[in-house]
Formats: sequence, structure tokens, C-alpha cells
Amino acid sequence: ERATIEAYAGAVAAARLTQAAAKQVEELDSVVAQVGALVDQQQLPEADRLQAQAAAAQAHLALIDAQARAARALAGLEELVGEPVGAVAPLPVLAAPPAGIEAEVWVARAAAGRPELAALRDQVAALTARGAAARAGRRPSLFLTGSASHVEDDFQLHQNNAEAQVAVRVPLFEGGLSRARETEQAAAATRVAAELDSLFRQIRREVADGVTRLGAAGAAVVASQAACGAAEEALRQADLRYREGLISNRELLDAEAVAVAARQRLAVAEAEQVAARLALENLTGRDVTAAVTAHEAAAPARAKERVDG
Repeated sequence: ERATIEAYAGAVAAARLTQAAAKQVEELDSVVAQVGALVDQQQLPEADRLQAQAAAAQAHLALIDAQARAARALAGLEELVGEPVGAVAPLPVLAAPPAGIEAEVWVARAAAGRPELAALRDQVAALTARGAAARAGRRPSLFLTGSASHVEDDFQLHQNNAEAQVAVRVPLFEGGLSRARETEQAAAATRVAAELDSLFRQIRREVADGVTRLGAAGAAVVASQAACGAAEEALRQADLRYREGLISNRELLDAEAVAVAARQRLAVAEAEQVAARLALENLTGRDVTAAVTAHEAAAPARAKERVDG
């Protein structure tokens, strides 16, 4: 299950990194055209065009590498899913907001949703009931029996007969069999209850770790979004200043590199948030791996462009 979740998150990250690389290619191709026009007008030296072309070529190579990584990520997910996977699309489970960051909320969901906890609780209840039945076997039992009959004969002497009996059965000489059964069932119930408690404490620890991971991932996404927004604005201003001849070609390319790095960090942070959310949902008993399987197995029917943007 964890492997499928991590593979899906990796495919999400690869797809978003591919989108970032494609955007960089588009922007640098535009820079090459812009610089080339200025060079042709003899407003910039030829070195600026060569520098822009080199940066654009590197961006194209980065896009090819990102596309290859995305293809490998999809292939890995396809191997785990067992069906052809053509694209990565958002899961319905991720559309709804999380239950919050309070650990006890998630622990309560896990206690209600984990099937192994329910199975152990049922075992404890069944063993307790058997112990109670064995204990009741040592007590006196009251029986009531009765019969009724109607007899007709040739002499017209019809008779109605009825009989009732009350009996008490007392287990005096059973050799302690009922007590042994009761003790056996009680010991079994105690053992299963201990397993239930141990499993619940383990799940509580895992859920607490998952909540911490989700909270950290969410904070990283917020910080990455802020950094990405600032880098995008800096790139926009650098482009305007470059058009006005206030900064050099190198400064514009540096601003582009900062924006690309910020986009990449945001893509990785968002993928980690996806992985943390799915892992936490899985800990609460929600079968998200089946959702990944069903959702991604249908991906060939969706547009392939989802991978590229």
C-alpha cells in the first residue's frame, strides 16, 4: 500500500516538474526571440544572443529529462497498479479538505475505520460471551414440561388428561468442566484484548506521525507558494527592466533560474503533501490504494496531455 501511495506521489511530482520545465522552455524561447531582435537591431551584442540560446538549449534538455522521469514514474505506478497508466489525475479523495491537523480526530477515524481493530473487537466480544455461557453452565437450570391429551372411547367417556412437571437440574458432579471452559475463554479474551490494545497504540503512534508529516508538508507548500510567487514577480520585473535596457541579459537569466528553482521546490512540496495526505487517509482505514488503482487504470481513456500540462 505504501509503495503504491509513494509511486502515485512520485508520478504527481514528476508531472508537475515536467510542467515547470515546459514553462521554462517557453519563457527562454521567448527570451531568445526577444534578444535576437535586439541584436539584429544592433542594440545588444551577439554574445547576449549566444548566452540566451545556450540557456534555452539547457532548458530543452531539462524538459527532455523531466519527460523521461515522468514516463519512468508512470511505468513504476503501472507496475504496481497492474493496468496501463496514461496520465496522473487528481484523486477524488484529495478534492475534500483534510479532517484537520488534530491527531485525535484522525485517531478516532482510524479506530472506527480500521478493519483489523473491528475484527479484534468482535473476537473479544465473542470470547466474553462464550465465557459468560460457560459460567452460566454451573448454575442450576429450571425446566418446565407439560403434556395434554384427549381420549374418546365407545362408551362416550371422553377424557381430557393434562400433566405438568417442574424440574431443577443442578450440575454437582461435572468435574469442573464448566469452570475450565470459563477460564479458557476468559484467558483467550484477555489475550485478544491485549492484542487490540497493542495494535491501537501502534496505530495511534503511526497516525500521530502522519499528522505531523501532513502538517509539515502543508507548511512547506505555503512557504513554497510564497517563494514561488515572489520569484515570479521578480522575473516579471526583471523582464520589464531588461526591455528598458536597465539590466543585462545575465541578470534576466539569473531571475529566470531563480523562478525555475522556486517552481521545482513547489512541485516537490505539493507532491509530498499528496503523499502525506494519502498515507494518513490510508492509516484511518480508507482504501486509497484501491482508489489509485481504479482511478489510474482508467487513465488511458483520458487525454495524454494531462502529463504535460
